[in-house]
Amino acid sequence: MAWSIVAVGAVATPVASGNYTMTEPAGATDGDLLVACLSFRSNVAFGLPSGWALVATQQNSGDIDATNGIASGLMAYIVRGPSAPALTFTRTGGDLALGRIVAYRGNHATAPLDTGSSNTLAVANATATTATITTAEAGELIV
Repeated sequence: MAWSIVAVGAVATPVASGNYTMTEPAGATDGDLLVACLSFRSNVAFGLPSGWALVATQQNSGDIDATNGIASGLMAYIVRGPSAPALTFTRTGGDLALGRIVAYRGNHATAPLDTGSSNTLAVANATATTATITTAEAGELIV
């Protein structure tokens, strides 16, 4: 079965600091792959909710000001069970954070992640870069 996007969750209300509770996409059901994308302007790390697995994170340890700050980010996933998973990403302190969850359908693997990669530029820049991506087999989902 080919991958398909079931739904994109709403961006939960941004928080100035502390924990961040995301919103599950409407229509997500048992067996769907939920991918959380969280961005934040801070060097304070987030802890994952129970059951979630880390794809990649990039923690900025330098410039986090509101004008030219370099963002930090985190991606995590979970294969949804019969009920909604825990959705609160935890941290102590920090600065602005916001994110959303995308629900995918079409994979029946219990561990759908092959690999993750992250990169943050050393200085503020309008051009994003990433490592080369190679899939292990045809039909894989790249997020």
